[in-house]
Amino acid sequence: MIPTEFDQMTPDWFTSVIDVDDRVTDVAWERIAEGVGLLGRLARIALTWEAGDGPSSVIVKLPSPIPEMVEMAQMFGFYDR
Repeated sequence: MIPTEFDQMTPDWFTSVIDVDDRVTDVAWERIAEGVGLLGRLARIALTWEAGDGPSSVIVKLPSPIPEMVEMAQMFGFYDR
């Protein structure tokens, strides 16, 4: 499953998608660059690892919550990467 909202990115989800031999025990996210982009939303996600082996944070970009913006971005191939 690919999350569509930041709060769907749980410790179990991060453990499954980050290739580290450790387990995420907690996540905390904060929106960044709010009001800057029309085609996406950004958040810095702080990760707590059981053994401390993984990254302390990651930046996550999600598509816009506005259907018209998503349609325009898809039409021009902005979400292809």
